[in-house]
Amino acid sequence: MEKIFNSFLTLHREKSLNSFLEELSLHLKQKINLKTLITLYFNRSGSLTETSSEIIYFLDIEGLSVSDRQTLADIVQAVTAMNIKSKEGKPIRARLKGRK
Repeated sequence: MEKIFNSFLTLHREKSLNSFLEELSLHLKQKINLKTLITLYFNRSGSLTETSSEIIYFLDIEGLSVSDRQTLADIVQAVTAMNIKSKEGKPIRARLKGRK
């Protein structure tokens, strides 16, 4: 039973990520695949700042190649352009941090 649940959960996550990528692609300057999105955006270290008016995720660019930095910058710009809001209605933004 646990195996079936885990398979269902994996399929649900993949479907959610693909839906997110599809929406994100409307705002991207370049085409990316799911692996790139997961590697550069979701698996990236960073920090979070929440103010009274917004939530900002700072993604670390240390160790990235110039092309990966450019791709991540495009993803960050696209995420912000999507106008995603928290449960409380605060805009969720993404920014890069680190040396360029």
